[in-house]
Amino acid sequence: MRQRALKKDRNDWKEFRHHRDRLVGSYSNEWLQDMPAWWTADGASLPLRGQMRGQHAFLVCNGPSFNGLDKRPLDYAYTMTVNNGPAACYQRFVPSAWTMVDDPSRFLASIWLNPAIQKFVPHAHSEKPIWNSFNGRNELFTVNGKPVKVRQCPNVVYIHRNEKWHAPRYWIEDTFNWGNHTDITDEYGHKGGRSVMLVALKLLFHLGFRHIYLLGADFKMDENHKYSFDEERKRGAINCNTSTYKALNDRLADARQYAEDMGLHIYNCNPDSGLTAFEHKSYDDAIKEAFWWADGDYRNLFNGNERTNGMYQSPEKKKGKK
Repeated sequence: MRQRALKKDRNDWKEFRHHRDRLVGSYSNEWLQDMPAWWTADGASLPLRGQMRGQHAFLVCNGPSFNGLDKRPLDYAYTMTVNNGPAACYQRFVPSAWTMVDDPSRFLASIWLNPAIQKFVPHAHSEKPIWNSFNGRNELFTVNGKPVKVRQCPNVVYIHRNEKWHAPRYWIEDTFNWGNHTDITDEYGHKGGRSVMLVALKLLFHLGFRHIYLLGADFKMDENHKYSFDEERKRGAINCNTSTYKALNDRLADARQYAEDMGLHIYNCNPDSGLTAFEHKSYDDAIKEAFWWADGDYRNLFNGNERTNGMYQSPEKKKGKK
């Protein structure tokens, strides 16, 4: 017998999914309310805010300049990648986290099914299938003939997006802005211009990171320089990305002042980048800052400079006391 009492009210369900106007995020400083930002596939809230309080993170933005960097230090750092960026990382390290905004079929099964990567995904994608491209295939990823859906993948955290950019609200609203809806023109004159980079920066801020280093943020694209991974881009897509870079430059330059007022510092490690919204910092200097706790040298983690002998002694003995 059908249990009609379990049938969800569509209006309530829509309100849960978007909980306010779909295009606009909300925030509140009243009583210092902590707005939920992360969810399980079933809608339970996850308390992740501030877990990485004050720490350093590297955000890999998929420009081809990333391929020329020494990746060895990143194996010991917190790294977030976007879209198919892990394809450029796997030969050297597995990223700590990953995020996306477009349809799940665009992204590697090795990302979706790798439990070592924490994945931040729009809630609306939870019931969509993933795609299999191993060994030249281009088909749905199936198990026993059934498509594997995003909600069946490990280590996935769900977020809610909004589609109306407003710099003063961007860092503190309860949903994650990814630019403007195609029908909206921002105050800088840009129409649309959605990007996963906006979601990634906001995620890192709410997780608690206060130092973010951008790698591969080239903000340039032509027929010979596209991504850090293999992907074809026609002239129309190149022009679209170029327009998005211009919009992001203006929006992030505006958002930077609000970020710095809250103690968030973002640096671009590519000296030849088209992204001018953030101060440049060399990759070597970023590594030294990120590994301050290892005397600025990540090699101290594996070259024997951190000794274990004597660590099991009491604090008094280690201090030279009886």
